[in-house]
Amino acid sequence: AVATSAGAMNAAVLAYGLAEGGRRGAQKALANFWRRVSHAAAFSPLQPSLLDKMTGSRSLEYSPAFLMLDMVTRLMSPYQFNPLNFNPLKNVLEQSIDLDAVRMSRCPLKLNICATNVRTGKVKVFSNDELSIDAIMASACLPFLFQAVEIDGEAYWDGGYMGNPAIFPLIYSCDTPDVLIVHINPIERAELPRSAMDILNRIN
Repeated sequence: AVATSAGAMNAAVLAYGLAEGGRRGAQKALANFWRRVSHAAAFSPLQPSLLDKMTGSRSLEYSPAFLMLDMVTRLMSPYQFNPLNFNPLKNVLEQSIDLDAVRMSRCPLKLNICATNVRTGKVKVFSNDELSIDAIMASACLPFLFQAVEIDGEAYWDGGYMGNPAIFPLIYSCDTPDVLIVHINPIERAELPRSAMDILNRIN
């Protein structure tokens, strides 16, 4: 499996669950992970406003906290507004995964997690034996919100910039003749985006 960004987190949790308890273990691990994510998000100031709820908006375009954060990220880097590099997802991951189980031979999933090397602009693929919480966080590091994740002297950002997902690990490191890509953003959308947030979402 090759995974990037949020997909890397889910894939790592899935691999841990498979190693510990097969399919049932994977289901349980993913359910626990998303329950922890949900609990962490409950304390976030980035909540839908009343106007968001009334209009059915899913992009927080009327949320004062989101609009403030958007403005701050356009003027300041995370090294300035988040000097301690606080990221609640790191704690959630640490509580949700035993990486030793993923690295051991009993893990049935060959995992490849992608991050973008900030210096070279090339994709870096972390496999089971070199997997770490930092590698997973690097794969999902949004550079406007979080400082680059440093691993062995190299800085990394979200893997989606260069490999979303990278196909070559499947071609050169796996025996399977088939590749299944899960596309999370629709290629076609009937409606014309008119708000700033809808336009950004469409670009993605």
